[in-house]
Amino acid sequence: MAKLSVIIPVYNVEKYLRQCLDSVVNQTFKDLEIIIINDCSPDNSKSIIEEYINKDSRIKFIDNPQNYGYAKSVNSGIKAASGEYISIIESDDYIELNMYEDLLNLIEKNNCDVVKCNFWQFYGETDKNIGVPTVFSKIKNEVFNITQHPQVLQAHPSVWAAIYKRELLINNGVFFTESENGAYLDILFTFKVMMSAERILVTDVPYLHYRQDNSNSTINNPKKIYSISDEYDLLTQYIERHKDLKPYVNQYKLKKQYRDYKWNLTRISPEYKKEFLTRFVHTFKALSDDIDFEKDFPQKHKKELKMLLKTPSKYMKKYGYKKEPLIKKLIRVNINATGIYVELLGRQVVRLERING
Repeated sequence: MAKLSVIIPVYNVEKYLRQCLDSVVNQTFKDLEIIIINDCSPDNSKSIIEEYINKDSRIKFIDNPQNYGYAKSVNSGIKAASGEYISIIESDDYIELNMYEDLLNLIEKNNCDVVKCNFWQFYGETDKNIGVPTVFSKIKNEVFNITQHPQVLQAHPSVWAAIYKRELLINNGVFFTESENGAYLDILFTFKVMMSAERILVTDVPYLHYRQDNSNSTINNPKKIYSISDEYDLLTQYIERHKDLKPYVNQYKLKKQYRDYKWNLTRISPEYKKEFLTRFVHTFKALSDDIDFEKDFPQKHKKELKMLLKTPSKYMKKYGYKKEPLIKKLIRVNINATGIYVELLGRQVVRLERING
């Protein structure tokens, strides 16, 4: 039995898969069980996986007979894992070669249920990594539970920038929601982990490169209009079943929920906006009936919320669309037969000669 089981769900990622797998198989910590789940990838991903299977006996391959989706694929990996600890890695991301050695040292030295680290936002087209500020820097290197530092929930869910005790997940039923159009599944998963764990440790050191420019990623799919609200409905129910922890976590849930609904409204296709706005209003009207809502909902968003509930059409006009960058508002380029004119605030400031041919 390996010390750590690494679960890698794969679907349509041939462009990025080798970089991901290389970063896992070449870890400085060697006692790994690498569970790769191919979810009927239509591209060359399976052939790439088979290359690595032939080179590394630590790889355990699950080849789904049909496309089950991300949640069921990862859940099957968790259930198949035999390691004392579990890590989940997205197949379009990659990790630093010392990630597992360092995080396992932390989790075992401090006898923790979960250790989370920071990550970079990674843009593969330009090979650029951008650091991500995190609340972890304020509570790092301290073992705690959710009642002591509930602000840990302010951080990005980042289920893939962590290692977990396998028994924590299994004993508390911490799995991903298996739904047909599932997305944003890390929200409920992370709350379950943090609410179930007795000993949590975080570090602000980034070990994972979180790819931002994969066009097939959920974060770039505007068609999944209700996935985020479905997941928050389940989270609301989960918190209500754990009333002893509600006073600690509810305010962070409401803050994230409102911001995520507002963000979702701006990003989805125009034909779905009105439909989603109706659900947005319905959800927060129901939430506002809760006795704790007034004290738990963030003060800074209360004016916006009042507009949402009383005049949804006005809210849509003000907050329902992505804001045009200021520079685009200030500058306009006109092209005609005599030249190219750059206008600033409606005034011509530059004329460039048009070059023909």
